[in-house]
Amino acid sequence: MSFLLHNKMGKVRLRFSVAFWHMFRGTGGDPFGAPTKNWPWEDGTNSLAMAKRRKAWS
Repeated sequence: MSFLLHNKMGKVRLRFSVAFWHMFRGTGGDPFGAPTKNWPWEDGTNSLAMAKRRKAWS
């Protein structure tokens, strides 16, 4: 899947977003078990302050 968005291929943008999600948001959990990763920047909320902390760590 690829498409043009702001003169960049969408495929490239999607690759970054998937990498970001799995690296900075993923907890290692699956339907069969509990999360296995505990990130030092995560506090378990979806607040704006939490988003800024994630950005600072990335």
